[in-house]
Amino acid sequence: MRLVLIFLFSFISLWSLESQEMWWKRGTTFLTYLEKNNIPQSLYYNLNEDDQDVVHMIFAGTYYHELRDEKQTLLHTLIPISEEMQISIYNNNGTYEFNVIPIDYELVRESVTFKLQSSILYDLKKITGNSKLAIELASVFNDRVDFRQDLRKDDEISIIYERKVRLGKTWGTPNIKAAVVEVNKRKKYAIFNPEDEGYYDENAKPLKGMFLKHPIQYRRISSRFTHRRLHPILKIYRPHYGVDYVARYGTPIKSVADGRVVMAGRKGGYGRTVIVQHKNGWRSLYAHMSGYGRGIKRGRKIKQGKIVGFLGNSGLSTGAHLHFSMYKNHRPFNPARIKSVKKGGLRGKAKVTYLASAKVLQAELDKIMGVSPDKVVRIASLTWAKEHITTN
Repeated sequence: MRLVLIFLFSFISLWSLESQEMWWKRGTTFLTYLEKNNIPQSLYYNLNEDDQDVVHMIFAGTYYHELRDEKQTLLHTLIPISEEMQISIYNNNGTYEFNVIPIDYELVRESVTFKLQSSILYDLKKITGNSKLAIELASVFNDRVDFRQDLRKDDEISIIYERKVRLGKTWGTPNIKAAVVEVNKRKKYAIFNPEDEGYYDENAKPLKGMFLKHPIQYRRISSRFTHRRLHPILKIYRPHYGVDYVARYGTPIKSVADGRVVMAGRKGGYGRTVIVQHKNGWRSLYAHMSGYGRGIKRGRKIKQGKIVGFLGNSGLSTGAHLHFSMYKNHRPFNPARIKSVKKGGLRGKAKVTYLASAKVLQAELDKIMGVSPDKVVRIASLTWAKEHITTN
């Protein structure tokens, strides 16, 4: 029988329990974490292939929560693997159970407008307390505006965005819905298109270029990207942060964009893996390869289309395939949606749909420009749910 427990850190002192916010130190592996907490390593080795892949999604510097009793025995830990999902390790009468569960948070929609006084980073952090908002804004406009060279004091900036609140704190990366930056008295707009998760201007022209459509010549796709894939029998969630391409063993795999290799080697259940850092916070990951492309090693700069490796069956894999993932600031994105952004802009029905919603957001941006810069408007609280744990 499925048991749902409410995980309330605010009231744990009533039961002499201690909650701690920790951060995942560089060099820590899932197995060393189990050993440190006297948890049998069989917990990992008894996991299925998907769950063993999941534990390799923990990034150094990730903040996580532990719940311990008065003897410092670990009762429960929640370790985020993305902004949507987290690993749950739960002490059930002395036996530790592993699960992957959704992260629940409050989603708050806000707007802010201000005249530049110092820098985007300094001003936005001072006004909103959220430095990630400035980083995200710079990423959105990177191909259109040089924030260091183009902007002058008193240039006006307005942003409509959503931020997540988890356990009373701002969580993850803010989602910019629309923004306008004044450059030489001209307004430059960026408006989010939910259909392909790209940013366009008021005329439906994309703000960024295009990634390669696919990293490989493939026969079929065996598994697609999903944040919350519900198992039809077990009724539990499992994320699949990537696309699995099936092709002939040894098929060349190409980098989807210019970048720099930040990892080339074995990565747990992913086997032979290459990770490429692209501009604007993007990263691409290529896993289960049989070998590496010529000259592929950490630190090497590569061009779009460069062969990073060859399709294989290394690591925990039931058959030859490429597991391909895309991340932005460590947040997984659906590669199928990212690559659908066209250089020439939207057309047909897609353009009509976008322009209808963009017109509303553009009017909202124009309306808030000129509002006192010390005001941050909380427009609406959209969703709320408490942290919870699901076990079998």
